[in-house]
Amino acid sequence: LEAMAVDPIDYLVTPRLCASVIMMPALATVFSVVGILGAWVVGVEVLGISEGSFIHRIEWYLDPDDFLGGLYKSAVFGAIMALVACVRGLSARGGAAGVGRVTTQAVVIASVSVLVIDYFLTLWWMS
Repeated sequence: LEAMAVDPIDYLVTPRLCASVIMMPALATVFSVVGILGAWVVGVEVLGISEGSFIHRIEWYLDPDDFLGGLYKSAVFGAIMALVACVRGLSARGGAAGVGRVTTQAVVIASVSVLVIDYFLTLWWMS
């Protein structure tokens, strides 16, 4: 890319970062809806809880702030994962073996980073 006078950051990193920050909250929304539908199936169909009682309890226990907090956190997690993957990916050397090594490093760094940042975001969100 540099030989073609194309900035690798603008061409590679920016679209991935934007896509991750947008799509992680979308995925979190889908997973939340699937989780609620799964709870409905188990509660109503399997355990025989009345539908009205289930919906009343869902409204009682679900807090919009928790849902919004999950969306905010998922956007931050998407940014962390994209940035770590791009930084490690741009430093890959040594052919296929180097790419495999850098990929493993990126997964480990992103996983630990998400856990640590999640702690601080939860601490901040709860206060």
